[in-house]
Amino acid sequence: MQTLIVVGVVAVVLFLVFAVVQFASRPPRMESRWDDSVPVDKGRWGDGDD
Repeated sequence: MQTLIVVGVVAVVLFLVFAVVQFASRPPRMESRWDDSVPVDKGRWGDGDD
């Protein structure tokens, strides 16, 4: 019975390690939350009215 528990725990740990490695090796998404290509307040920079 203890052997079955040990085998189950080892299987769960290996599954979690596999899932984390797969998640970490994914390529990043193309869209970025911090994408500054949207021209918000672009005209206010460099006006010289400090």
